[in-house]
Amino acid sequence: MDIVGPLPPTPGGVRFVLLATNYFIKWVEASAYSSITSKEVTKFLKSNIITRFSLLRIIVSDNGKQFQNAYMEKLCQEQGIEHRFSSCSYPQENGQAEITNQTIFDNLKKKLESRKGLWLKELSNVLRAYRTSERRPTGNKPYSLVYDIKAILPMETTLPKLRSKLTQLAETMPPYYWTRIWLMKLDTQL
Repeated sequence: MDIVGPLPPTPGGVRFVLLATNYFIKWVEASAYSSITSKEVTKFLKSNIITRFSLLRIIVSDNGKQFQNAYMEKLCQEQGIEHRFSSCSYPQENGQAEITNQTIFDNLKKKLESRKGLWLKELSNVLRAYRTSERRPTGNKPYSLVYDIKAILPMETTLPKLRSKLTQLAETMPPYYWTRIWLMKLDTQL
């Protein structure tokens, strides 16, 4: 878990993002806040992680006061979670979180360029892109590993319309056209 910010303020005053990354499947959960308190961290863990994904064995975070407090200690005790802290002298020890944060926010920067205050509107789109893109360490998409199905992207919802138009087009084409395409395919396979 990690906190990113302060970022350029949004119209609503939101400046921070709390991210949690599953080390094994590379799934990322994120929520944006105007300020992050220890109560918000525990609420984020309960609503976005524990109730959705259930069994957690270990949480790794930095030594920030939002993570190292009585609320977190109580939550971890109740749920049987071991809470580990990255070293103060070497915060990059929490490398997976740092790499994930950099990937997500690099993508936000590319998408928004000069419109920095609009990052909150694009965060969910960037997270969806991250979750539905193949990750090198696993060779799979985090979405597929979590839900055990292929993700359907928004653009794919228009495919049935495209398929029906192609079918209509195929019906109007002369028969020799399809024979020529079939021979071209056969020729490339040989």
